[in-house]
This record gives sequence, C-alpha cells and structure tokens, in this order.
Amino acid sequence: EDPSNNEAIIRSYTPISDTTLLGKMELLIKVYYPMENIPGGKMTMALDKLPAGSEIDCKGPVGRFEYLGNGRVSIGGKKRQLRSFKMICGGTGITPVFQVLRAVMQDTKDTTTCVVLDGNRQEEDILCRSDLDAYVETDSRKCTVVHTLTEASDTWAGRRGRISEELLAEYAAPEEQSMVLVCGPGPMEQSAREILLAHGWAESDLHFF
Repeated sequence: EDPSNNEAIIRSYTPISDTTLLGKMELLIKVYYPMENIPGGKMTMALDKLPAGSEIDCKGPVGRFEYLGNGRVSIGGKKRQLRSFKMICGGTGITPVFQVLRAVMQDTKDTTTCVVLDGNRQEEDILCRSDLDAYVETDSRKCTVVHTLTEASDTWAGRRGRISEELLAEYAAPEEQSMVLVCGPGPMEQSAREILLAHGWAESDLHFF
C-alpha cells in the first residue's frame, strides 16, 4: 500500500538474486521521482517512503519464460533448443535479461552465446554494469555487451542514441536456433519489434518480458 494514502499498488518485478540463494530474494528497483511534466513512479516512490524493516505482500512467480540451461528454454510450457540469445533492454528492463545472462555465464559448460544491447539516458543510469563488464572480461566470445546512451557526456566513448535499426542490424541479425529477449519502455519495445520483424526475425523468435 502507498503509505501516503493507503492505496493498493501492484507492479511486477524480476528478482536479480542468484537462483541458488535460499531464504531471501533480491530486487533491483530504481526510484522514479517526478520530473517536469512527468509524474513519478507510483510504486517506486511508495517503496522509497517505507522505513527499513517494513513488510510488503508479494505474489508470484508469474511469466511464461524459463531458462533451463545449456540453451534450453521453456516458453509457456513449450521447450526449445537454442544456440544464442540477442538481448535488448532499456533502463530497468535489464533485470529479466540479466537473470538469463547470468544463468548462461555461470555455467562454464553452457556454450550459448549472448549479445546484450543496453540503452540508457546517461552513463550513471547503467544498471548491473560491473556484472556485465565482468562477464565480458570472463569470456568475450560468449558474451558481448553494447551500451548506447541518449544523453551521453562528452567523455563517453561508446555508442550514442537509441537502440536503432543500424545497431540491431549490426548486432542482432537473424540466426538459426536463436531468440531475441526484449525488455524496456513501451516505445523501445515497439520500435525493436517492428525493426526485428522487418529484418527477418519470426514473431515466435521474439520474447517480450
């Protein structure tokens, strides 16, 4: 409940805790404060107001996608065997993508390759960056991470702009036994869907969290 008015609020979040962690769950939640002409995040601001030690009600898990290991996925109970993932995310949309990426990278026998295209406004907005960098350093053949920023500083040496058709053509071209995982703001997801389908991906090879 929102502590300011006792209004019930329900939102979906993806845990970032290791699946082997027992007895507790870790969530990565970014608080969205009000900006000019943009209201803040109802749930995140309510959580921000709660004192440490407060209790909340949770339910779940929900969702149709499950990574079974070694390139095997289950989507709505239907299993598939893959050789690679293209992962497209924006902002806090990294969380479900990160869970799959970590499962692949933690298993040294898993040969599935992953390309992560991560869009943010500014460099300080990049979530899980140290973990992403560590995965690339561990095995750059198995894991590729490309950051792109829409409001990059002059010192930013990486890609700039939104996750564009050019970027998707370069890093997310269609492949056999591959899937695209997408999570981010609505406009980003819609743009990615249109571009990916136009470039030859089948709808069944796209999964939106």
